[in-house]
Amino acid sequence: GLHDDAERMLREATELLRAAGDRSGAARVTGHLADALFGRYRLDAALATVEPAADEFADLGEDPGLAYLLGQLARFQMLRNVDTSATIASADRALALAEALDRVDIVADALVTRGLALTNGGRAYEGIGCLETGLRLAQAHNLLETELRARINLGGPLESRDPRMSLEVSRAGVEQARRFGHRQVL
Repeated sequence: GLHDDAERMLREATELLRAAGDRSGAARVTGHLADALFGRYRLDAALATVEPAADEFADLGEDPGLAYLLGQLARFQMLRNVDTSATIASADRALALAEALDRVDIVADALVTRGLALTNGGRAYEGIGCLETGLRLAQAHNLLETELRARINLGGPLESRDPRMSLEVSRAGVEQARRFGHRQVL
């Protein structure tokens, strides 16, 4: 709930990491800064934070900080309704890096984002598959926030195809979010 403090500290941390030459850490913390901005519903600011950072850190190669940042880029592109193909391309870049690094947390999260982008772009079956896979990975690896995102986002595309499953998965997500005190899980 201390959004101003979180934003200030994350900005300071990013600058300290840059000054120390820890570009991977700076990339990762920039992704967290965007998430903190999202916590205040500042989606444009979140996207404006991760877009130039993705370019700045693109040369890091197979790096977990870059993989996380690209996952956040895809997430905020999707939330701001940026071109679906650009969103999917960002998610795919994050997935390729995360897979090579065996970072299941980033893979699961990027699959949820990719799945929602696909369903929003009219590719519901493929999108549902990504969302379900992201959910299974999140459950298997105790990734609560990603599991919540997957559950909440899976309910929409399932609504017309399997209303009972849509209600079931959405209800479980809402109950889980309440139990753990999560108010925002997109």
